[in-house]
Amino acid sequence: MDKAFIKGLRLLETLALSEQPRGVTDLASELKLTKSNVHRLLMTLQSQGYVRQIPHTACMSSRPRSGRWAATSSTGWTSSTSRDRQ
Repeated sequence: MDKAFIKGLRLLETLALSEQPRGVTDLASELKLTKSNVHRLLMTLQSQGYVRQIPHTACMSSRPRSGRWAATSSTGWTSSTSRDRQ
């Protein structure tokens, strides 16, 4: 199992469920990760368009790109593996 991938998913989920943008220290505390680890993950997610930095702050929020997953999963999307079993 890829630990960095799992950490990134947990971070993305935490941001997506947050009602307001969050800072690195706050996220690190909640997820029990180091600030440097959270920062690296956020920079990776930002470079791929999954999170954005709020202008003039150090806070981050999720972007619509990550919201597409939720919309897709709520419409009954299944993986090819699940479809192949049917």
